[in-house]
Amino acid sequence: MNQPLKPSWITIFTRDFILTISLFFIALILFSVIADQIVVNKKDWFDSAVFAQVNRLHSPTNNSIALFITSLGTGIFLIPAYLLILFYLFRTQRRNTAALVASVASISLLLSTFLKNVFQRTRPPFKHLDYVAGFSFPSGHSMVGFTFCGIVIYLLWTLPFSKIVRILFSFLVAVMAVLIGLSRIYLNVHFASDVLGSLLVNVMWLSLCFVCIRVYDHRKLRNSPLRH
Repeated sequence: MNQPLKPSWITIFTRDFILTISLFFIALILFSVIADQIVVNKKDWFDSAVFAQVNRLHSPTNNSIALFITSLGTGIFLIPAYLLILFYLFRTQRRNTAALVASVASISLLLSTFLKNVFQRTRPPFKHLDYVAGFSFPSGHSMVGFTFCGIVIYLLWTLPFSKIVRILFSFLVAVMAVLIGLSRIYLNVHFASDVLGSLLVNVMWLSLCFVCIRVYDHRKLRNSPLRH
Protein backbone atom coordinates (compact mmCIF):
# COMPACT_ATOMS: atom_id res chain seq x y z
CA MET A 1 0.00 0.00 0.00
CA ASN A 2 1.33 3.42 -0.91
CA GLN A 3 1.91 5.77 1.98
CA PRO A 4 0.14 9.13 1.83
CA LEU A 5 2.43 11.97 0.92
CA LYS A 6 3.15 14.70 3.42
CA PRO A 7 1.93 18.14 2.34
CA SER A 8 4.55 20.16 0.49
CA TRP A 9 5.45 23.70 1.51
CA ILE A 10 3.70 25.05 -1.56
CA THR A 11 0.34 24.06 -0.07
CA ILE A 12 0.74 26.70 2.63
CA PHE A 13 0.11 29.43 0.05
CA THR A 14 -3.65 29.43 0.36
CA ARG A 15 -5.77 32.43 -0.62
CA ASP A 16 -6.02 33.76 2.94
CA PHE A 17 -2.27 33.25 3.48
CA ILE A 18 -1.41 35.26 0.37
CA LEU A 19 -3.99 37.92 1.29
CA THR A 20 -2.47 38.26 4.76
CA ILE A 21 1.04 38.72 3.36
CA SER A 22 -0.30 41.31 0.91
CA LEU A 23 -2.02 43.21 3.74
CA PHE A 24 1.24 43.23 5.68
CA PHE A 25 3.19 44.90 2.88
CA ILE A 26 0.39 47.34 2.01
CA ALA A 27 0.20 48.40 5.66
CA LEU A 28 4.00 48.70 5.82
CA ILE A 29 4.09 51.00 2.79
CA LEU A 30 1.24 53.19 4.05
CA PHE A 31 2.75 53.44 7.53
CA SER A 32 6.09 54.45 6.04
CA VAL A 33 4.41 57.21 4.02
CA ILE A 34 2.55 58.55 7.06
CA ALA A 35 5.62 58.39 9.28
CA ASP A 36 7.79 60.15 6.69
CA GLN A 37 5.43 62.73 5.21
CA ILE A 38 3.18 63.61 8.15
CA VAL A 39 5.15 62.85 11.31
CA VAL A 40 8.74 63.55 10.27
CA ASN A 41 8.23 66.21 7.60
CA LYS A 42 5.19 67.69 9.38
CA LYS A 43 2.88 67.93 6.36
CA ASP A 44 -0.23 68.26 8.49
CA TRP A 45 -2.95 69.03 5.95
CA PHE A 46 -4.61 65.67 6.60
CA ASP A 47 -4.72 66.09 10.38
CA SER A 48 -5.85 69.70 10.11
CA ALA A 49 -8.69 68.77 7.78
CA VAL A 50 -9.90 66.02 10.12
CA PHE A 51 -9.75 68.24 13.20
CA ALA A 52 -11.67 70.98 11.35
CA GLN A 53 -14.56 68.55 10.88
CA VAL A 54 -14.39 66.79 14.23
CA ASN A 55 -14.22 69.95 16.35
CA ARG A 56 -17.62 71.00 15.03
CA LEU A 57 -19.15 68.04 16.86
CA HIS A 58 -18.00 69.01 20.35
CA SER A 59 -20.74 69.23 22.96
CA PRO A 60 -21.10 68.09 26.60
CA THR A 61 -23.23 65.11 25.52
CA ASN A 62 -20.84 64.04 22.79
CA ASN A 63 -17.92 64.47 25.18
CA SER A 64 -19.52 62.02 27.61
CA ILE A 65 -20.19 59.51 24.84
CA ALA A 66 -16.62 59.80 23.55
CA LEU A 67 -15.18 59.32 27.06
CA PHE A 68 -17.26 56.17 27.51
CA ILE A 69 -16.18 54.78 24.14
CA THR A 70 -12.54 55.59 24.77
CA SER A 71 -12.73 53.74 28.12
CA LEU A 72 -13.20 50.53 26.10
CA GLY A 73 -9.54 50.87 25.11
CA THR A 74 -8.28 51.17 28.68
CA GLY A 75 -7.34 48.61 31.30
CA ILE A 76 -10.65 49.24 33.05
CA PHE A 77 -12.35 47.29 30.27
CA LEU A 78 -9.54 45.35 28.60
CA ILE A 79 -8.04 43.65 31.66
CA PRO A 80 -11.33 42.03 32.78
CA ALA A 81 -12.15 41.20 29.15
CA TYR A 82 -8.79 39.48 28.61
CA LEU A 83 -9.14 37.61 31.90
CA LEU A 84 -12.54 36.30 30.80
CA ILE A 85 -11.09 35.20 27.46
CA LEU A 86 -8.16 33.45 29.14
CA PHE A 87 -10.48 31.80 31.66
CA TYR A 88 -12.64 30.47 28.82
CA LEU A 89 -9.61 29.18 26.91
CA PHE A 90 -8.14 27.42 29.96
CA ARG A 91 -11.56 26.04 30.86
CA THR A 92 -11.90 24.54 27.39
CA GLN A 93 -8.36 23.10 27.43
CA ARG A 94 -6.97 25.59 24.90
CA ARG A 95 -3.82 26.54 26.78
CA ASN A 96 -1.75 27.15 23.65
CA THR A 97 -4.35 29.59 22.38
CA ALA A 98 -4.40 31.31 25.77
CA ALA A 99 -0.62 31.72 25.66
CA LEU A 100 -0.91 33.09 22.13
CA VAL A 101 -3.54 35.67 23.17
CA ALA A 102 -1.45 36.84 26.13
CA SER A 103 1.69 37.11 23.99
CA VAL A 104 0.03 39.00 21.13
CA ALA A 105 -1.60 41.48 23.50
CA SER A 106 1.56 42.08 25.56
CA ILE A 107 3.85 42.54 22.56
CA SER A 108 1.33 44.92 20.97
CA LEU A 109 1.58 47.18 24.03
CA LEU A 110 5.37 47.02 24.02
CA LEU A 111 5.50 47.72 20.29
CA SER A 112 3.35 50.81 20.70
CA THR A 113 5.58 52.13 23.50
CA PHE A 114 8.70 51.47 21.43
CA LEU A 115 7.38 53.32 18.37
CA LYS A 116 6.23 56.28 20.46
CA ASN A 117 9.76 56.70 21.77
CA VAL A 118 11.20 56.35 18.29
CA PHE A 119 9.09 59.14 16.75
CA GLN A 120 8.54 61.28 19.88
CA ARG A 121 5.67 63.24 18.35
CA THR A 122 4.01 65.82 20.57
CA ARG A 123 0.28 65.77 21.26
CA PRO A 124 -2.24 67.94 19.32
CA PRO A 125 -2.09 71.63 20.33
CA PHE A 126 -5.69 71.72 21.52
CA LYS A 127 -7.40 71.39 24.87
CA HIS A 128 -7.31 67.70 25.74
CA LEU A 129 -10.70 66.33 26.78
CA ASP A 130 -9.15 63.23 28.36
CA TYR A 131 -6.07 62.73 30.51
CA VAL A 132 -3.00 61.73 28.49
CA ALA A 133 0.73 61.45 28.99
CA GLY A 134 3.68 60.64 26.76
CA PHE A 135 4.14 60.93 23.04
CA SER A 136 1.46 60.85 20.36
CA PHE A 137 2.45 58.65 17.40
CA PRO A 138 1.22 56.01 17.02
CA SER A 139 -1.82 56.00 19.30
CA GLY A 140 -1.14 53.41 21.99
CA HIS A 141 -4.74 53.61 23.16
CA SER A 142 -6.00 52.77 19.69
CA MET A 143 -3.29 50.15 19.26
CA VAL A 144 -4.32 48.06 22.27
CA GLY A 145 -7.99 48.50 21.36
CA PHE A 146 -7.38 47.38 17.77
CA THR A 147 -5.34 44.41 19.01
CA PHE A 148 -8.09 43.31 21.37
CA CYS A 149 -10.70 43.53 18.63
CA GLY A 150 -8.44 41.64 16.21
CA ILE A 151 -7.92 38.87 18.77
CA VAL A 152 -11.65 38.58 19.43
CA ILE A 153 -12.42 38.33 15.72
CA TYR A 154 -9.68 35.70 15.30
CA LEU A 155 -11.13 33.65 18.16
CA LEU A 156 -14.65 33.98 16.81
CA TRP A 157 -13.58 32.39 13.53
CA THR A 158 -11.31 29.68 14.98
CA LEU A 159 -13.39 28.49 17.93
CA PRO A 160 -16.66 26.52 17.59
CA PHE A 161 -19.20 29.32 17.26
CA SER A 162 -22.12 29.41 14.84
CA LYS A 163 -21.82 31.39 11.63
CA ILE A 164 -24.41 33.96 12.70
CA VAL A 165 -22.55 34.56 15.98
CA ARG A 166 -19.28 34.96 14.10
CA ILE A 167 -20.68 37.47 11.62
CA LEU A 168 -22.70 39.48 14.15
CA PHE A 169 -19.99 39.79 16.79
CA SER A 170 -17.24 40.36 14.24
CA PHE A 171 -19.23 43.33 12.93
CA LEU A 172 -19.88 44.70 16.43
CA VAL A 173 -16.23 44.31 17.45
CA ALA A 174 -15.05 46.00 14.23
CA VAL A 175 -17.39 48.93 14.93
CA MET A 176 -16.03 49.10 18.46
CA ALA A 177 -12.46 49.32 17.13
CA VAL A 178 -13.36 52.15 14.75
CA LEU A 179 -15.19 54.08 17.47
CA ILE A 180 -12.27 53.77 19.89
CA GLY A 181 -9.94 55.25 17.29
CA LEU A 182 -12.36 58.06 16.43
CA SER A 183 -12.86 58.88 20.11
CA ARG A 184 -9.14 59.62 20.49
CA ILE A 185 -9.34 62.19 17.69
CA TYR A 186 -12.57 63.69 19.01
CA LEU A 187 -11.06 64.14 22.48
CA ASN A 188 -8.13 66.08 20.95
CA VAL A 189 -5.56 63.71 22.41
CA HIS A 190 -4.40 62.23 19.10
CA PHE A 191 -4.01 63.31 15.51
CA ALA A 192 -5.93 61.34 12.91
CA SER A 193 -2.58 60.14 11.55
CA ASP A 194 -1.74 58.75 15.02
CA VAL A 195 -4.83 56.57 14.95
CA LEU A 196 -4.35 55.56 11.31
CA GLY A 197 -0.71 54.76 12.06
CA SER A 198 -1.68 52.54 14.99
CA LEU A 199 -4.19 50.72 12.79
CA LEU A 200 -1.52 50.03 10.17
CA VAL A 201 0.97 48.82 12.79
CA ASN A 202 -1.75 46.57 14.13
CA VAL A 203 -2.48 45.16 10.69
CA MET A 204 1.23 44.39 10.28
CA TRP A 205 1.54 42.83 13.72
CA LEU A 206 -1.58 40.66 13.51
CA SER A 207 -0.74 39.67 9.93
CA LEU A 208 2.71 38.57 11.06
CA CYS A 209 1.16 36.57 13.91
CA PHE A 210 -1.25 34.88 11.50
CA VAL A 211 1.55 33.96 9.11
CA CYS A 212 3.68 32.56 11.95
CA ILE A 213 0.76 30.47 13.21
CA ARG A 214 0.15 29.08 9.73
CA VAL A 215 3.83 28.26 9.23
CA TYR A 216 4.01 26.57 12.63
CA ASP A 217 0.87 24.50 11.99
CA HIS A 218 2.07 23.54 8.51
CA ARG A 219 5.49 22.53 9.80
CA LYS A 220 3.87 20.51 12.59
CA LEU A 221 1.72 18.71 10.02
CA ARG A 222 4.73 17.94 7.83
CA ASN A 223 6.68 16.56 10.78
CA SER A 224 3.84 14.45 12.14
CA PRO A 225 4.01 10.66 11.60
CA LEU A 226 2.18 9.43 8.54
CA ARG A 227 -0.95 7.44 9.20
CA HIS A 228 -1.87 4.41 7.11
